[in-house]
Amino acid sequence: MSESGESSDDATRLAEALRQSVSAFVRAVRQRTGTEKSAQSETLDLLESFGPMNVAALAGRRGVTHQTMRLVVAGLEADGLVQQLANTADRRSRLVSITSEGQFARDCQEFCAGGHRMECGSAWKRDPGSGVIGVEKGPLIPVV
Repeated sequence: MSESGESSDDATRLAEALRQSVSAFVRAVRQRTGTEKSAQSETLDLLESFGPMNVAALAGRRGVTHQTMRLVVAGLEADGLVQQLANTADRRSRLVSITSEGQFARDCQEFCAGGHRMECGSAWKRDPGSGVIGVEKGPLIPVV
């Protein structure tokens, strides 16, 4: 193989290693700070702004495929942040709507994004037994 071909392969391997490192770093920061994935927070924002809509409408507004949005909604639903209800206008689809837990999570994230330092890591966790939304790491007050 020529020298230029080898350097191109080296650059490709280096670029891939850098991409993986940055991705791992971003995931670690998000996990430690309790930051929702942007797909989840954008979806919650859409539902808050425009009200309940089906997966196809959410996908269209976010510019992603139906399948991608279906996965995002499934994750949000598993966390209790959205629910799917029967669509009375179209029995073939279901309407996705934000739950009170989802609204609370969105509000907490906005508070954190507004420059307030606080323990957001699990601020919007729901007690599975009682369904009560609570704060695991202390009260929702800014740290000055």
